[in-house]
Amino acid sequence: MKLSKTNAEKFLRIIEKSNKKVFTCDNLSKATGIKQEVIFDYIEPFYEMIRLDPNHNLKENIADLENYIQKEEKVSKKIKKKPRISHNEYKQYKGFLDYVSKNMTSGGILDTGYKLTAKDKRMLSYYLKKNK
Repeated sequence: MKLSKTNAEKFLRIIEKSNKKVFTCDNLSKATGIKQEVIFDYIEPFYEMIRLDPNHNLKENIADLENYIQKEEKVSKKIKKKPRISHNEYKQYKGFLDYVSKNMTSGGILDTGYKLTAKDKRMLSYYLKKNK
């Protein structure tokens, strides 16, 4: 089972706040409300012997958790969301040709240097599907 970024941040916060010298999976289970077996699955990539050594000090894995969170942040930044386009924006144009002529031309001539944005692609896709 893969550890989510949210759970990793929660685990890290709880472990760092603890005043105990040794913080085990049992302590983490009690603090989060997640079963100990599930925590074993989450922690296993950081410490493979966790099932054989359930009294392992999780404070030793703080650096690993921090690195994991940083990697997940980089991955989540790469994922781009589709632009939201309201119905009123679609209504501004009569169709595909109207959109192209108003946005991608200069003086009636198609601008060859125009770069399509994600919003443009979405709008053009909408108008092409609408005319089918």
